[in-house]
Amino acid sequence: MIRYTLLIAVSVSILLSGCSEKPDRKAAKEVRKSANDARSAISRGRNDARRIIREGERAALEAIKKGDPDGAADISQKQFNKAQERISESFEQARAKIEQSLRKNRNSGNAETPALITSGNILFSQALHLQSALAGASSPIDSFLDNISKRVLLMGDLATIKKQRETLITANEKEIRQFRDVLEKGTAAYPGLTAKLRAEEKKLVDIERQIKALEVEAKKARDTANSIEKSAVKKLRAADALSGDEKLALQNEAFDLRLSKKKYSMHLQSANDKIATLDTRAAIIAPTVTKIVSDISAIKDRIDSIIKAGGNDKLRGDIKAIEAAYNVHADSIKGNIDGVGAALKTYLAAFDEVTALLDQALGLYDKVKRGPSRQTAKNRKAACYLWKAGVYTECLRTQKNLISRIKSIIVASDEATADKLAAIVDASSTKVDDLANKAIENYDLAAKEYEGVPGNGEFACSVLKSRILALYGKMTLAEYLGDTAASKSDEDKFYAMSDDASENAEELAKLAKECDPLFANSVTRRMLDGEIDYTPKLRVDLAGHYEGIRKDFQSWNKLKGTDKEAEVNRLIVVLEEMKPAEDPEAFDRILEPELKLLKAAKKKGFDEDTSPGANSYGADPNY
Repeated sequence: MIRYTLLIAVSVSILLSGCSEKPDRKAAKEVRKSANDARSAISRGRNDARRIIREGERAALEAIKKGDPDGAADISQKQFNKAQERISESFEQARAKIEQSLRKNRNSGNAETPALITSGNILFSQALHLQSALAGASSPIDSFLDNISKRVLLMGDLATIKKQRETLITANEKEIRQFRDVLEKGTAAYPGLTAKLRAEEKKLVDIERQIKALEVEAKKARDTANSIEKSAVKKLRAADALSGDEKLALQNEAFDLRLSKKKYSMHLQSANDKIATLDTRAAIIAPTVTKIVSDISAIKDRIDSIIKAGGNDKLRGDIKAIEAAYNVHADSIKGNIDGVGAALKTYLAAFDEVTALLDQALGLYDKVKRGPSRQTAKNRKAACYLWKAGVYTECLRTQKNLISRIKSIIVASDEATADKLAAIVDASSTKVDDLANKAIENYDLAAKEYEGVPGNGEFACSVLKSRILALYGKMTLAEYLGDTAASKSDEDKFYAMSDDASENAEELAKLAKECDPLFANSVTRRMLDGEIDYTPKLRVDLAGHYEGIRKDFQSWNKLKGTDKEAEVNRLIVVLEEMKPAEDPEAFDRILEPELKLLKAAKKKGFDEDTSPGANSYGADPNY
C-alpha cells in the first residue's frame, strides 16, 4: 500500500509542476480544468487501489484464520493485480482528458503548452509505475531457471546412477560369460571344463573296457592253465599205478603238459600286471574327474547366484525406473524452457511499453519550444532520458544475468536441453549490445539535455547535480560492461569510457561544491567517491540464487571413484564459469567455500569404489 502512496505522490507532484502557468484565456482555463480532471482521475485511482489492497488484506487474513495460507496468497496476488490494473486505468483516463484538451486547443497559442507538459508528466509517471512492475515481470524467468537448474542436476545424478547400474550389469554379464567360457569354450591351451571332464571320463571308460578285456583274457589263461594242471596231475596219478616204460612215458606226458601250462601262466601274469597298471591310472584320473565335477558345480552355482542374487533383473528394473524419472525431469525442463521464453517475451513487452511511454513523453516535452515553460520541459526531458537510460540498464543486466545463469546450467545439461537453452542465450546475446548502446546513448542525451536547461541559482545547481548523476550512471554502467566484457578490447574500451565519465563528473562536482556548500557531504558526492553504490540492484535475489546452487552441490561427496572425480570436475567448471560474480560478496560468502572444498577433493584424489549400492537414484521424479 505504501508503494502506491509514494507512486501517486510522485505522479501528483509531477502533474502540479507542469501546471504552474496562470492561463489568461478561455483555452487556458479549459486546459487547467483538464489538468485538474486528470489529477482527480489519478487520485480516484489511488483511492480505489488502496481500497482494493485493504479488501485483499482482510480477505487474506480471513483465509489464514481458516488455515488456508495458499488461498490467502492467491487472494493477495489477485487483489494486487486488480489494484495495478486500476492504477493503470486511472493513468489512461488522465491521459485521455489531457489529450482531449490538446486536440480542442491545438491552435490556441501558449494555452497548449501546459497541456503538453501535463500530458508528458502523466506519461512519465505511468512509465515509472510500469517500470516498478518490471521486477515482477522478470521473476518468473528466475523461477523457471531455478526449476531447470534443479532438474538438470537431478538428471545428471540419474544419468550417473544409470551408468553405475549399466556398469554392474555389464560386469555381471561379463563374469557370467567368462564362467561359461571356462565351462564350455576354454582356450586352445586349456579346453573348457566340460570338454575336459568328457575327455577324462572317456579315459576311465576306456580303462574300464581294457580291464574287462584283460580280465576275460586272464580268466581264459587261468582256466587253460588249471585245465592243463588237472590233466598233468591226472597223468601223474595214473603213472603211479604203472611201472617201467609205461610209467615213465606217462610221467613225461605230465611234465610236457606242465611245460605248456607255463605259457598260459605267463599270459595270466601279463594280464594281471596290465590290469594293475590300468587300475593305477584309473586311481590317478578319478580324483581329477571328481575335482572337475566339483569345479563345474561351483561355477554353475556362481552363475546362478549372479543371475539370482546378483540381480541383473533388479538392476534392469532400476534402470527403467531411473529412465522414467529422467524423462519426467526432461519433460518438465521442456515446459520450463518454454516458460522462460514466454516470461522473457512478457518481460520484454513490459520493457517496450515503458520505453514507448518515455518516448511519447519526450515527444510532448520536445514540442515546448519557447516561453517560460521551456525550462520545465527541458528539465523533464533530461529526466526522461536519464530514466530511460536506467530502464535500458536494468533490462541489460536482466539479459546478462539470464545469459550467465543459462550458461552455468548448460554446463551440466544433456545435449537436447543445452541446444534449447543455447538458442535463448543466442537470442538474448543479440540484444545485449543494442541495450548497452542505447543505455549509454540516453545517459549522454540526459547529460547534454541537463547542460542546456536554462536557469540560475538553486535551480541551476539542482540541474547540475542531476547532470552529475547522469555521468555517474554512465560511469557505473561502463564499469559493469568492462567487468563482464567478453574480450580484452571491449574491456579496455568500457573502462576508458568509465574513466572519462568519472573525470567529467569530478569537474562538475567542483562546480556543484561552489553552488552548494553542503554538496561535499551529499549522497551524490559520496557516490562519486565510491562510498555508496548507486548501481540499480538486479531484479533477482542473488543471495537466494547462490544458496539454491549451494544446496545442489551437497551430493558429490556421496559418490566414489571415477564418478566422484567426474562430478567434482563438472562442479568446479560450473562455479568458475560464474566468475566474475554478479554479487561478489554473496558469491564469496556462499559459493567460494564450496569451490575450495571441490578443489581440495580434487587435489586429494579419488578412491575407486564401484560396489553395488554405492549411490542411490532415489530422487523424487516429481521434484
